[in-house]
Amino acid sequence: MVYACAHGATVTDHVIRQKSSQLAVNLEVDFEPSNGWLMRCKQANNVSFKKFHGESTSADHGSANEWVTNVLPQLFRGYDPKDVWNCDETGIFYKAMLSGSLRFAGDEQSNGTKVPKDRLTMLQFTNMDGSEKHAVVVGKSAKPRQTDFDEFISFDDRTQCYGELTDTDITRGIKSDDQDFDEDDDAESVSSEVSESDKPAPNSLAALNAFETLTAYFEAKSSNPDGALKMIYGLDESVHDVNKEISVQSKMTDFF
Repeated sequence: MVYACAHGATVTDHVIRQKSSQLAVNLEVDFEPSNGWLMRCKQANNVSFKKFHGESTSADHGSANEWVTNVLPQLFRGYDPKDVWNCDETGIFYKAMLSGSLRFAGDEQSNGTKVPKDRLTMLQFTNMDGSEKHAVVVGKSAKPRQTDFDEFISFDDRTQCYGELTDTDITRGIKSDDQDFDEDDDAESVSSEVSESDKPAPNSLAALNAFETLTAYFEAKSSNPDGALKMIYGLDESVHDVNKEISVQSKMTDFF
């Protein structure tokens, strides 16, 4: 057990009993570790259960000391102690009470209560010489600003969000604003031409809806809408005729 504790192993009552049984078999001794034997063994050797605290066992103390001694002073070189800062977050459970209380001898009332989980996240920071110390509460804004990404990025159209600049990007960035605007206009005209050619042909429902819109417009705005309405009615009949041609069912003989 001394060897196991020295190497940071976790030792429990079950482990001690299992190891005792194994040693009894190896020594050919008729022995069965009972709860009473285990209690007397712990009392004789002053053994008690203790909780682990912190995580220092997992730390590499040699490397940490080497870094503090040799690397850290090099990083601080050229900086005043007041310009070197450190910050960290911590939680404050401001409604939590102590886990215990003073009681008179013989007072058996030791039942606890539910611990409130209300907390504040504090960001505490200070400089190296301790001349400035601050603490702020980390939280959400009561009235956050609604700024979408398009509005945010439109402050500078040439803002590079990621990646590295090429030679072409650098030369384009130093051109005059007028030339940039001309290039943008040309790009917009080309994109508009491409988008117009790529648009799908409207269907019959879209055409009929457009006729209804034109009919309502001429009836409301024109003092003599008869001529325009006659043309619209003619186009309406033409759309229905085309729709009939498209929707004619194919004959069985068309497939042979």
